[in-house]
Amino acid sequence: PPAATQPGTIAWTPAEEAIVRNAKGKHKPEQIVMLLRNSKTLAQVKAYLNNRSKTATASSLDDTPKRGGRGRKPPTAAMNTLPNANLDARSLLRGAQFIK
Repeated sequence: PPAATQPGTIAWTPAEEAIVRNAKGKHKPEQIVMLLRNSKTLAQVKAYLNNRSKTATASSLDDTPKRGGRGRKPPTAAMNTLPNANLDARSLLRGAQFIK
């Protein structure tokens, strides 16, 4: 037999995937192995079903909007100690604060 139909091969043919998709809700994994004519082991069928369900769950979670993150950093302690302090980078680079 070709390599894709030998028991123990990992690659899934489109025909095998269609059989599993059609039988997923109606049959137990042991029965699905029989439908596949023993081209896959029970462990492979269970792993395939588990991976498909996790993929479906993950794709449904991607639709939810994301919130949060780390947020904004607070100002430095030196800025908190000065009354009416504001940071003007342009004047800092020009040295304007020392001209007064």
